[in-house]
Amino acid sequence: MLCSVVVPVAILTYIMRLRKVSRAAVLGFGLFLLLLSALDLVLLQHIAGLARTSASLLDDQIFLSELPAALYLLPLTSAGIGINLVSQVLLEHLRQAERNYDKLQD
Repeated sequence: MLCSVVVPVAILTYIMRLRKVSRAAVLGFGLFLLLLSALDLVLLQHIAGLARTSASLLDDQIFLSELPAALYLLPLTSAGIGINLVSQVLLEHLRQAERNYDKLQD
């Protein structure tokens, strides 16, 4: 849950409170959210595998129900936000490069 909820919410809260932020920082936050979501998906798959092999019925009920779908949506949401941050930085860089090119052509 720490990887799925607490850390991404803390990152997004921190970003939203900033008045000034560099492109490099936004890119770093986006890449970190992507990395965190990938790590979270790997951990969820590992935990689900351990749950299948354990003798406990409680974890079987949790990981064989609809709950894993909800658990997988959390890292996918973080990944989506991370992709949006990275693409925003790349698009802004391309816009700036186009403006610079247009200035050189005039």
